[in-house]
Amino acid sequence: MRTLIAAVLACACSKSSEAEMHRVFVEKEIPKLEAALAARNEVHVTTECALLESSVTEMPPALAQRIESGCYVEAPRLILELAIAKVVEANRKHPDMVDLNCMELFVEGALRTLAKHPPADPALQKLADDYAKMCPAEAAKARLPASP
Repeated sequence: MRTLIAAVLACACSKSSEAEMHRVFVEKEIPKLEAALAARNEVHVTTECALLESSVTEMPPALAQRIESGCYVEAPRLILELAIAKVVEANRKHPDMVDLNCMELFVEGALRTLAKHPPADPALQKLADDYAKMCPAEAAKARLPASP
């Protein structure tokens, strides 16, 4: 009987410490996300969001809100702002290559994020709409189901 009780307690403690380690990890990663957003580094932002998004439901509300704000609002905003600037510049330099100019690595993911988590911010929605007008074929890809 003592062995059974010890096993149950060990299991409960390990799950508790696992959750605590996960929370500590997230607490260390959120400032990295915020720094990447401040530096306007879409590669690091995308990487940090990939690490953090799956943790939203498991975190205390304050941490979950920082993840949601960073990954569901500010990351798509950054990606769309950078993409629109690149497309405008590319279209100016190469007006005959509009379809090619619209190929931006992170935009599809940003648009899928906005579709899954509709923005309350009209300015963010306007960025998505502006990109969709500039690059309708690329924007249409974001409406397709994600690849497995």
